[in-house]
Amino acid sequence: MKQFLVQNSGLTYCHTNRLIERLNARRIPWKGFGILPFCSEITGIDYCYMGHNSVVYGGTKLLDIFYTDGKHNVNDIFPWYSVSNNEREREILFDYMKDGISYNPRNFDQAYYTTLPSVNDLLLNADAETAEFSTELLETYFDEVFIKPGPDGKFFNAGVVQGMTLREHLDQTQILSNLYERIGTFDVVIAPIKKTIFEWRFYVINGRIATASQYFAHGSVKHDKYVPQEVYEIAELFRKKYQPHEKNYVMDIALTDKKEYKIVEFNCINCSGLYHCDVDKYIDAFIER
Repeated sequence: MKQFLVQNSGLTYCHTNRLIERLNARRIPWKGFGILPFCSEITGIDYCYMGHNSVVYGGTKLLDIFYTDGKHNVNDIFPWYSVSNNEREREILFDYMKDGISYNPRNFDQAYYTTLPSVNDLLLNADAETAEFSTELLETYFDEVFIKPGPDGKFFNAGVVQGMTLREHLDQTQILSNLYERIGTFDVVIAPIKKTIFEWRFYVINGRIATASQYFAHGSVKHDKYVPQEVYEIAELFRKKYQPHEKNYVMDIALTDKKEYKIVEFNCINCSGLYHCDVDKYIDAFIER
């Protein structure tokens, strides 16, 4: 049976509590861990709890820690691990955790998959432009535009910018620890404003849609376990067009004001909120052999 490794500090209810509640109720093995703020240090995990059959669940900081080449040192990530103070054992622990995360930095980058003919026409922001983050910081947007990071790492929260520069918008609306140190490392996606009526999240696990949840309706956040069968069928068609990971990922789909279904984005399943999906189906899809 797979073991779940769950970040159980610093995340919101919809990210962890429902998962932990169901794991406990079903007596499925899991281990909690933490990530210290403003650094890459992971606490609470000992390599003896790990295995290649683990599933890691936590915040997008995990993607930064495990998929930023050359940025982090295993001694910084696990400085407390001192069974024998052996760096090789820390490397093994790093590899074990990374194996439990289904991710590919390029494939989940919207600046990349927007360019693919197989999926572009299906995207909500098929008409988006992409640009290097640093070149857009001081650009003034007089008309409303939607701007988000291309990568799935959520370096800043997507939002609407108007009448100011991107840097002014970010400084006014978000708490940023090291964002401006990333200049030169990622692209942003810039698109005209779109209106959506509903938005749903689909959880693809082991190559099939396991469960889903509504998360947006009529202009506001609204979580609902009910997803129409028609939308499931659309999601199955869309799923076949592009898979950012061979087995596991999240796909968000919207119904626009023009009555068209569009893909909003793809996200790493290990770092995506569960909303009101069926958590038991989510767990079952992972532990199937």
